[in-house]
Amino acid sequence: MFLGGIFRYKFGSIYYKQELIINSFLFAGAFFLCIVNLGSLPFYDGREYFFAEIATEIYQSFADNLNWLFPHYTESFYGIKPPLMHILTAVAYGIWGFNEFATRIMGATFTALSVPLLYCLARELFPIRFYALFGALVYLTSTPVIFYGRLAMFDGVRLCCEIFFFLSILISRRDLRWALGVGISLTFICLALGWDVAIILGAIALIFLWWDTPRLLNSSYFWLGIVLGIIPAVLWYGGEYIHTRIDDYPIMDIQSPSINSLFYSQYSVVNLLSNFSSWIFISIFGFIYALKNKNYSWAKLSLTWFLFSLIITLILRYTDHYLSLISLYAPMAIASGYILGEVMRKPPWKTYPKSWGYFFCILSFITLGIGAFYFLQFNHWHGSLFSVLTSYFLCFFTAFILIEKENEYFIFILFWGKYISLILLFNLH
Repeated sequence: MFLGGIFRYKFGSIYYKQELIINSFLFAGAFFLCIVNLGSLPFYDGREYFFAEIATEIYQSFADNLNWLFPHYTESFYGIKPPLMHILTAVAYGIWGFNEFATRIMGATFTALSVPLLYCLARELFPIRFYALFGALVYLTSTPVIFYGRLAMFDGVRLCCEIFFFLSILISRRDLRWALGVGISLTFICLALGWDVAIILGAIALIFLWWDTPRLLNSSYFWLGIVLGIIPAVLWYGGEYIHTRIDDYPIMDIQSPSINSLFYSQYSVVNLLSNFSSWIFISIFGFIYALKNKNYSWAKLSLTWFLFSLIITLILRYTDHYLSLISLYAPMAIASGYILGEVMRKPPWKTYPKSWGYFFCILSFITLGIGAFYFLQFNHWHGSLFSVLTSYFLCFFTAFILIEKENEYFIFILFWGKYISLILLFNLH
């Protein structure tokens, strides 16, 4: 029988408790990874500085009528992004003071929450638990997800809201009450990222439902739940219109600082590590299987979510939209979870693809090459950096050996090795 995640079980049942324990451990592991050394590193680039300035303005205006709800910057209305994340960061300033930790903690928390949410989403798609667990662990150990999710930007809340949105869509197929969750997630997206991002995600969801569950599009209860859920977003945008048009406030017409503006050179090696995930290679095989199994919901969702997000991001990458390739890692994790689950269940007479072993062997020597290049270029032995590279080398090379021996435990070596490597990476000074 097809079993779902924690939302499928009766409260207090043994299955509910099992799912609750798994979700708790996933959140604890993700939260630790997201907050380790969070406040010790300087701001990554100009966007974090700009984010902190807006949050500071909001904190200082909490007692000034509703200016915190419609924030201003240099006497102009800040209309680049809705203020939800800035307001939450201003609340964090009131608790922890003005520092890097308080600036980043809200984004890091949303990133940590997205990990158990992805597990719940995968449980709605896969009949076997460890498929979903593998998908969540792939997502947790994807370096770009955690690295950029820790920063004072919008990547963490984007990931959390997107995953919750599609989770609500999936549960709505069997429980129309969750249509309200679809609307609420759209409200969070509107108030944190903007109505344009909500429209794009809504379009992707409509394509998926048209392909997978077209009957849901004809349900009046489904649309009623969405309408009720987005009322807060409509009220805020209505208030914004009154505030800026009727009260005649000038709208700030600037772009937030680019990623290359501050401190970029100081993070050269970290950037190389943070913009690449070895799971990308594994996910390619997952998407190949998805193309072969298009009748399954996991294949339809992962393909629709990934392909349309990629196309839209590449088309709009030069605009002021906060569309990011970081959104692609959730469907990639779903596809990777499926292929890793199939590896665990493969019959003895089947062999692993030879390219897997070659790939991780090459990766292991690339990490050695990075270390050698750094030492020869700067003639300096950076202990903490080389501990990170050594950890990655041992992880990838051990995985290569186990793949050559047809040992499925290479999966657990990759999960544990990449998790430890990320901890070391975030402790770099």
